[in-house]
Amino acid sequence: MSPPAVTLRDIAAVVGVSESTVSRVLRGEGKVSAQTRAKILETADRLDFRPNALAQSLARGQSQIIGIIVEDVSEIFSSIVLRGAESVFAGSDLATLVYDAQSSPDKRGEFIRKLQARHVDGVLVISRGPADPYPSISDRFRVPVVYAFGRSTDASDLSFTPDDVAVGRLAGQHLIDSGRTRIAHITATEYGAQRRTEGLIEALTEAGLEIAGGAPMTGGWNARWGAAATAELLERGVEFDAIFCGNDVIALGAFARLHAAGRRVPEDVAIVGHDHFSRERATEESRLLTTIDPNRAEIGARAAAALVDALKGAETPTGLQTVEASLVPGMSTASDPDEFDRATYELLELLL
Repeated sequence: MSPPAVTLRDIAAVVGVSESTVSRVLRGEGKVSAQTRAKILETADRLDFRPNALAQSLARGQSQIIGIIVEDVSEIFSSIVLRGAESVFAGSDLATLVYDAQSSPDKRGEFIRKLQARHVDGVLVISRGPADPYPSISDRFRVPVVYAFGRSTDASDLSFTPDDVAVGRLAGQHLIDSGRTRIAHITATEYGAQRRTEGLIEALTEAGLEIAGGAPMTGGWNARWGAAATAELLERGVEFDAIFCGNDVIALGAFARLHAAGRRVPEDVAIVGHDHFSRERATEESRLLTTIDPNRAEIGARAAAALVDALKGAETPTGLQTVEASLVPGMSTASDPDEFDRATYELLELLL
């Protein structure tokens, strides 16, 4: 059986002061001598005192709870954003109540009503991405509402999204700096992909270059499309020495098709992907793809931090805020690449 929780009375008895004095010191209030304050704090720490969260909430007139509506928890990118936000809330001693809307407007409305009834201190909305503006729910609450991984339909709402245009520029500039001048682009038609294409074109234009083959190649978010598009480039006789792919899966498909055609990566063709799928497992020595990490956990953390600031009464920005991406170097653009082992190529060929 666990020992009983330490109370204000326990600390007061050890120090020899009143409970009210202990309470004031632990709240950072009241006038007591430096010696008494130090002794109270030392005793509280030694006895592992944990304040009663419910009592504190009642005293402050706050719930100390943040409501989170996730459009689809099963969507991997949304879950990464959620993890980043949760870490910030936990560090601020705020509990969270997470609802999965499962992309259902009915469920979304139901959860809004539930959060209203809970009298939460703030609301974080995590969408499926910036492709479709998220219907603003800010006017349904009297507390701060912040949007992450998507833009609200109300331009004045505070929303945090990836900087997709900067992603395209970052990928293009990396390939240009690596000495590549004939850069193809295999991607999809989704909003974020289009924005990344804009950034790539900006980088190429500044360098006096154009997309190899004349235009981006758009299809699905899968390895088969990456392989098929690469095969088409080869069949058309397009001269290219690099490919920027819309995601890492497309990039792996392109990698596999190039290998099957006898084109070496990165000696003949450099490849840059997007998403940083292997973030949990890759090391500097084993990372196959150079990729762009859109820092989705940071998007969640930034949105959560803004919400915490708003609860503290701090002035927060409004409107759309973008979060900078990071280049994650890999062997697919290495200037002095190591020899890839046969097992790696065999794995890639399975993607075709």
